[in-house]
Amino acid sequence: MKKKSELVTPGKGMRFYFPKDFEQETDFQRYVILHKELNWSDYLKIRVPEENLIMRIYIPHFAVIFGRNEIKLHVAGKEEPVMISTRPFLNKFQEGYIRGLKYFEENYKVSPEILYGPNGHLYERTLHRHYFHPEDGSVVGQWISYEKTYPIVFDFEQIAVYGYYSALISCIKELRKKHPIIFQNFDYCNKEQKNELKHEQKTTKVHTDPTFKRIISKLKPFSGYWNGEKIMSDADFDSLLNTVKFLIENKKLPTTIKQIPHCKINNQFIMKTFSELNKEIYGKTREKLFYELIKRSFAQFKETSIEAIRTNFTTYGQVYSKDLELIRYEQTEN
Repeated sequence: MKKKSELVTPGKGMRFYFPKDFEQETDFQRYVILHKELNWSDYLKIRVPEENLIMRIYIPHFAVIFGRNEIKLHVAGKEEPVMISTRPFLNKFQEGYIRGLKYFEENYKVSPEILYGPNGHLYERTLHRHYFHPEDGSVVGQWISYEKTYPIVFDFEQIAVYGYYSALISCIKELRKKHPIIFQNFDYCNKEQKNELKHEQKTTKVHTDPTFKRIISKLKPFSGYWNGEKIMSDADFDSLLNTVKFLIENKKLPTTIKQIPHCKINNQFIMKTFSELNKEIYGKTREKLFYELIKRSFAQFKETSIEAIRTNFTTYGQVYSKDLELIRYEQTEN
């Protein structure tokens, strides 16, 4: 009877590398095929209930390791591959991942006020630099390398490093998903971005466009908190900005508009805010387009007629400037 291989627990000082045929294994190929066919940004998600987080694995080799209880790897100094317990690898990756999340939270936490304010572009460029470019003497350079490349030989501690950078990469991807307008040129370096925009001026405008800055300045209240509750989600706010941007550029509304669920502020405030935006951009010449935009964009106006919106568009029962001061752009404890 063939003796079962002894299970080895990985630890400090041990160095590992993958068997020659590792990338031909069924599990490895399955992750690669699913990643490509389903256009996943990662290869595997691992839920960690006790930490209330989902870890995203961007290297298929590590996805295979973490997807099993044990795996055959070469250990430096041994002639034949051995069976390795994978749980210590996963624990080490998790340790690094949590550290990466904490680092991003402490150094790059943002509010809509920063994102859509005068320093928004600087913030986006700072993250671009860290994500794409190596920095001499810095631990925060070229994060993307930990998404695209894997180590031929790795040790136990290096797993934690990959966990750390995987967390930073996940934070970047989440920001890009929530704020597509702010990060629409994230993949471009300044010089490349300039050349790209030169060829696409008719269809693409960056958020540093003065008109778009005026749009953001007037609609920014919708990104905040009213009485401790988020007025609308970041995704809905970005969608609204895109709709208004289309209206301004094309002097008409898009055919399809994403409807925003009931937001945490009253109808009068919504109408008054768009009235202020209309005054800022047009004066009074295009009020009718904003009546229709409000009707189609906000679910809470479903039963409100265009005529009713027109009648109440500029009126406001309270002092609008005072209510603006009550809006917070950071969540506060009640």
